Amino acid sequence: MVVSGSGGSRAGSVIFDNKLRTEKEKIDSEFRKLQQLLKENEQTLHRRLEEMEKKITMVENANITKLSNQIASLSALITEIEKKCKAPAWELLKVRYCL
Repeated sequence: MVVSGSGGSRAGSVIFDNKLRTEKEKIDSEFRKLQQLLKENEQTLHRRLEEMEKKITMVENANITKLSNQIASLSALITEIEKKCKAPAWELLKVRYCL
């Protein structure tokens, strides 16, 4: 752009300032849109993470319950076997003959 004289220089500067301001506003607007998009994505990912944590907790609780039941059952069997091992030999034979 060729500008002559001081008046033209001032007009060119104003035009340049206006273009610069317009570009800055466009960039700011795009940046705000991107920030909003990132915030929405973050919220979505947080919700998904919470859902996954709930599902994992449910599975863990179910597994704990199942294992607790198995432990109780095995403990009962161990107690029964220990009791039989402490019994006199003639009782073991008696049990065997009954079978």
